[in-house]
Amino acid sequence: MLIETMYSGKGFPISSIVQAVSQADHFDVINLSGSIFTEEISINKSLIINGQSPLLTIVQAAKSPYTATTSVFKINENCYVTLRNMTIRHGNNDGGIENRGRLWIEKCAIVQNQSNFKEHPFFSYKKDPSMSAAAPPQRSILLP
Repeated sequence: MLIETMYSGKGFPISSIVQAVSQADHFDVINLSGSIFTEEISINKSLIINGQSPLLTIVQAAKSPYTATTSVFKINENCYVTLRNMTIRHGNNDGGIENRGRLWIEKCAIVQNQSNFKEHPFFSYKKDPSMSAAAPPQRSILLP
């Protein structure tokens, strides 16, 4: 996995999506490089996460299918999240995405995920899985 250290708008070094989410403000934009990111990401604020394309940016909970202990993305209540231009794979239990907030998915491949919910094998949701208009982003964080 290729992630070079870079700096956020706040001057902190960032080397993972988890770090970028932690340091982001509400409605920030996180731009991902064309890399494979192996992380379990919990989102507790409204964000936009952009990949390069589903072929170039892959976000996975584990290196191999069916070996993760959780979803790739867990979106908490009262969060407005956009996931764009990436592949989301190798999530387990609640599929690739466990959504308790409002979610907009655009140009994403959601593959090789496992869910305990037969009616939603790719992702699960506990609330309305739609996303209404969000405030414009305040700043952008780029992960190389």
